[in-house]
Amino acid sequence: MALFTVEELACYVQRDIRRSTAELVLSLVEDAIYGVLGARLTDPPQRGVKGIALEVAKRALLNPANVQSEAAGGTSVTYNTAGTSRGVDLTDREIAKLKELVGAAYTSNYQIDLDDPGLGVRIDMPDNAFTPPYRVGWP
Repeated sequence: MALFTVEELACYVQRDIRRSTAELVLSLVEDAIYGVLGARLTDPPQRGVKGIALEVAKRALLNPANVQSEAAGGTSVTYNTAGTSRGVDLTDREIAKLKELVGAAYTSNYQIDLDDPGLGVRIDMPDNAFTPPYRVGWP
């Protein structure tokens, strides 16, 4: 499954890109996104995933070292290192958005059955949910 094509990447960054370079970046971006979403990523990908993938690829192509500023006279380079990413790394915001796009942003272990004839609500929880020690976020 390709998140985007080489041609789409070249069009998005508005530059000519060698095919081998674009294919490498595409592969790295797919690996990074699959690493976050795993099997929740569908084929074709959910709407919105392509845009994030293209933005990550663009950043990797145009600013792989994450340079914040440069100066020519006196040769000075400043790298943006305060919690930011380099190359094909996904930002926290991109990860959150990807999870939201595939419906993984808000998960719980509760199931509500509104068709239950009793009170109309059934909550399925692990057997040890209310036994000490009380834990939130059990597996």
